[in-house]
Amino acid sequence: MTTTIRRATMACGAAVLGLIAATAGAAPAQAAARNGICESGEFCYYYNSYNQGSVSDFTASVADYGTSQPDCYEFKGPGAGQYQCIKNNAASVWNRSTVTVRVYYNSNYGGTYMDVGPGYKGQLSAALYNNNASHQFNPTSGGGGFSIGPFSIGGSYAHSHSKETFSSAITGGTIRVPGVQIIGVISQVVPLCPPV
Repeated sequence: MTTTIRRATMACGAAVLGLIAATAGAAPAQAAARNGICESGEFCYYYNSYNQGSVSDFTASVADYGTSQPDCYEFKGPGAGQYQCIKNNAASVWNRSTVTVRVYYNSNYGGTYMDVGPGYKGQLSAALYNNNASHQFNPTSGGGGFSIGPFSIGGSYAHSHSKETFSSAITGGTIRVPGVQIIGVISQVVPLCPPV
């Protein structure tokens, strides 16, 4: 690959990553620090069913809750479960934030998940009841693609409960791609091959 093509490829890759990063939402910042009280703007776990027992409150995503004291996220509020690690110990939740929060079975946002919409107050799903290891505010994912010959352009974007997929088609020698496109051409004159 020539330097020009490498630079163009890196620039396109950086632009796609920048777009994905820009669409990933941040958690609201109006709530207080973690204090065991479920306040406006927070996502809260409860140790017991039906939003009973000790509370663990969050304003940001956490990829791994930890499994033992003193390095784990714990239930802070008064009541059953206080000072216990929340990993695999939460039974119910209350989403007092303004965005969807996704609760995952595994650490690092993996495995089975449950999307908890703003205002939801209730039980975790059967698969996540006392089986929670991470959560993510305003979960967003994206993807993309491009190939040359026979011209394939595509991509996808998912945000919370919505998903958009983009595709292309070739009809009668015409490439059709709905939506906005950015087209660029990089060319370089290739020198003649030496005689053999």
